[in-house]
Amino acid sequence: MGRVRLRRAVVSVMCLCVLALSGCEIQRVKVQLPTFFSSGIHELHFWRLDERRSEYVRSGFIRFSNVYGPPGRKAVRYTMINPDGSTGLTLTAPVKVKGDSIKVQLLFSRWADPGWFRVSARNGSGESALSGTELYL
Repeated sequence: MGRVRLRRAVVSVMCLCVLALSGCEIQRVKVQLPTFFSSGIHELHFWRLDERRSEYVRSGFIRFSNVYGPPGRKAVRYTMINPDGSTGLTLTAPVKVKGDSIKVQLLFSRWADPGWFRVSARNGSGESALSGTELYL
């Protein structure tokens, strides 16, 4: 069991190093999704402010798998989807579940220069409006 965790850690570090060398920057993002379960949220889209056009443009997204694990030790597996649509890393993050809501700290691959971002959530019915708050990543 210990060797498996060590291997996973080594592989994760190696993948993050490859991403860093490829020109993207890994950012930690804390999010709370208040209706994660009842809304069936399966993606979190990142939108970067294009200052020339004064509008937000898509800048990749995260695709969620199901939350799993025993109470108090829940986790979620997620896959980063790059701005060009290619599939990035699949990672796991601990999740705090409170009723219908989850709080999670995700890693996001930022391929563009630093800037202001907003997010939107997507489920089977469509996509939410952009978040009211901005993040500088």
